[in-house]
Amino acid sequence: MKEIIKLSFGSSSDNFDEEIEMNGHKIHVRGIGVDYDFNLALLIIKKYASECDAFALSGFILDIKQQNKTHVHAMVKAI
Repeated sequence: MKEIIKLSFGSSSDNFDEEIEMNGHKIHVRGIGVDYDFNLALLIIKKYASECDAFALSGFILDIKQQNKTHVHAMVKAI
């Protein structure tokens, strides 16, 4: 069974753990909120990197566009 971790920078009150079926395949989807704790997000990524098939990141600042330049946020570089 495939496993997806949806890692949210937001509240842990929305955490979930579900099994869904898509195109005849069972997929385990786990939603984990880190309550805006970036260090916790890094720990979770390190913990599950070898166990899950994919991460879906939500609520993280990816980059900042200013005029013709794109600046990648330092937090994202750490991931």
